[in-house]
Amino acid sequence: MKINNYVALILVLFAGVANGQTKKEYILLEAITADSLRNDTACGWFSHPPSYIPNEVFIAKLTELADKLFVKIYCGNWCEDTQRELPRFIKVAEATGLKYSMYFLDRNKNSVKGVEKMDSILFIPTFILMKDGIEVGRVVESAPYGIEKHLADLLTK
Repeated sequence: MKINNYVALILVLFAGVANGQTKKEYILLEAITADSLRNDTACGWFSHPPSYIPNEVFIAKLTELADKLFVKIYCGNWCEDTQRELPRFIKVAEATGLKYSMYFLDRNKNSVKGVEKMDSILFIPTFILMKDGIEVGRVVESAPYGIEKHLADLLTK
C-alpha cells in the first residue's frame, strides 16, 4: 500500500512539473522606440505588419497641426489590438511628423515605474492626443475607421 502511495505521489509531482514547464512569455515594459520594435525579432507583428494605407485627407489635417500635437501611447506587445493599431499609428506618425511616446505595459496594465497611473489607463492600446500640452481626447483599443481619422476627429471636438 505504501508503495502505491509513493508511486501516486511521484506521478502527481511529475505531472505538476510537466504542466509548469511552459515557455516564459516575452513582455516588453516601459518606454520603447519604433526602431527598437523594428529590430526586435520577437516583434514580427511590428516589423512585418499587414499593409495599411492611411487616408490622405486625415493625414493632411494632422500634418497641418503636427508641431502642436503629441501622442502618448500605452500598449502591450502581448495585446492583439496593439499588434493591429500600433503599426498603423507609426505609419501615420511617419507620414505626418507627429511626435509620440510609447509605454509598454504588462497584462495587468502596469509598468515598472507606474507611468500609466498618471493617465488612468484601463484598456490598451490607448492613444492620448495632446494639443499644446493639453489632452484633447483618446482613441482606446481600436480605430475601426483608421487611427488617422479618429485622431483628426478629436481635433474637431
